[in-house]
Amino acid sequence: MDYVTYESYYIKDEELHILLAGSGKRSWYGLAQTEPHDQIKNLEDIHTILAGLYQKEYISFEKDKVVILEPMYSMIQILLYAKVCINARSDRNPMRCHYIYKDQVLFVERSQREQNMLRMTMLCCKEWLDLLFQESYFPENLWERAGEIPSYGGVLESEKTLLECCMESGFYSGFEKVDCNFAKVTDRLFVKEQDFVYTLYLQKQNLSICREGSCWREILQQWMNQEECHDFS
Repeated sequence: MDYVTYESYYIKDEELHILLAGSGKRSWYGLAQTEPHDQIKNLEDIHTILAGLYQKEYISFEKDKVVILEPMYSMIQILLYAKVCINARSDRNPMRCHYIYKDQVLFVERSQREQNMLRMTMLCCKEWLDLLFQESYFPENLWERAGEIPSYGGVLESEKTLLECCMESGFYSGFEKVDCNFAKVTDRLFVKEQDFVYTLYLQKQNLSICREGSCWREILQQWMNQEECHDFS
């Protein structure tokens, strides 16, 4: 497995909203989904925000048009067309939203260094899966023999947030698949720790299925392909 390196870009909530609105998307699912009324009150505010985007070299001005520049343009395209978002949380990492479009993943999180900023990073799907393992979302010693350990009794509770679920005793990391169009959680995947044993559980509707540790890549790949996980063997 190659070590994954990447470059991140920082943007304010209101800057991202301006770029999305200018591209025809008035609302979206994610960390900055609430309209930033406090920051955008009049035309002067919009001009100030555009000036900030220009200074960051995220946009340029051509006659009477605003042009979004690369790589920000490709990131905005993912947010415009992604149908699936995979949220991730662990005891070592903050909440991240991963937007899937074609063979690209854009992950968005609150910056830990820059106040009131979102950090945006774009990777190919394989790099993203490698990065999850590299950043210890999945421990190396995940239990491989699923049939030999007791099933976890939890079921998919869509009214609970992923953070609330992960705060329960014994949860090491958690993922959830979200339908971006309806902001609906359809599946969750957890790594649970008990007595230094790490196990993998897939939650779907009223099912909670223990899976072999190595299945995490397969499950996330199925989520990225927008396929249903019917094989619970």
